[in-house]
Amino acid sequence: NINGTAALGLIRMTFKLALDMAALLGVDDDLKEKRRHILEHLSGYATWNIPDMGRRKYNGEKVFRLAEEGKDWNGNNTLGIQHIFPAGQIGLESGPELLELSRNMIKVMACWDDFNGTNSFYPAAVRVGYDSGEILRHLESWAGQKSPNGMKHGKNAHGVESCTPSIITINMMLCTGHQDVLRVFHAWPKEFDAAFENLREEGAFLVSSRLRAGKVEYVEITSERGRPCTIENPWPGRQVTVTRGDG
Repeated sequence: NINGTAALGLIRMTFKLALDMAALLGVDDDLKEKRRHILEHLSGYATWNIPDMGRRKYNGEKVFRLAEEGKDWNGNNTLGIQHIFPAGQIGLESGPELLELSRNMIKVMACWDDFNGTNSFYPAAVRVGYDSGEILRHLESWAGQKSPNGMKHGKNAHGVESCTPSIITINMMLCTGHQDVLRVFHAWPKEFDAAFENLREEGAFLVSSRLRAGKVEYVEITSERGRPCTIENPWPGRQVTVTRGDG
């Protein structure tokens, strides 16, 4: 295949991570420009208007193709969204066009009960802002068929892969630090009270918060490394008051 969608996402993830780590560690100055050049000149993700395929009827939605040349589609796994998760290259800061493509992809693929792709499909849906009520309905159905306690796919022997969908999905709905913006309860239905303590987010932050009666009561952030933190205002239209740990 040429320019596989998942491969392009993983390459972007790798080179962005290398640049970030090199900057923090003060190493690899001689490789910085080369890595940036590669990132800036990678191909975009191939798209198409998906046609009807045998028993599976599509409506010509514009979605991601699995590769620019070669494999176009596979209805039996979640490869088509793995540039979103786990590669992490599309999220709420990615702009309306990529987000619409991504949500279309989630709707068309509908891999809510995939043997070993469930653990990437649900988080990808959360990451691009897919309907939270629908995500939870499918997750409840998935978990109701698994044991013990909806945490493990009984027939899947692949270790972490088989017991993480519920954990990752719920945690990401409660809090995410993706694309350098921290958000709390951004994907959680406001009619459900919820709380979490010390969820670890990108940038070495531990975050705690509570949602009650549809309102965020507080956000507590512990920074382990003193890195910059940008947070989406959980109280739209209101000024935020910051109280540091020393008062």
